[in-house]
Amino acid sequence: AHCLNMDQLWYSAFEAGSPTVEYDIEVHIQRPREGSEPGSGEVLEETLVLNHKAQPIQRSSDGSVRVSLIGDFAPSVFPPSFSGQKIFVPRSPESHERVTPDDWLKYALVIDNSKIDLSGRICDKV
Repeated sequence: AHCLNMDQLWYSAFEAGSPTVEYDIEVHIQRPREGSEPGSGEVLEETLVLNHKAQPIQRSSDGSVRVSLIGDFAPSVFPPSFSGQKIFVPRSPESHERVTPDDWLKYALVIDNSKIDLSGRICDKV
């Protein structure tokens, strides 16, 4: 006969979506104030924020400067993909040493879906 003892530590399971890369680019513009003496240091400053999805083109407040994204800034190394896997994070009891709300991924487990059965009816699976 076998006896299964349940551990006091319980995990929450998460399924991660596909990785995405998002970025914003800030453009800081300085130009001489209209009517100011050359070299006086009087400048108008403005910051434009370009978003690769929502706002790839921006204009300065007076329309004299136009900034646009050309191409993309796709990274040479993409973030890891966890498709086909689940992420298990220790959640309860909060008094357990592995439950770390300030760094909840510290004791996380990444497990392939082929090794998981959430019904609990198949042997040798999480």
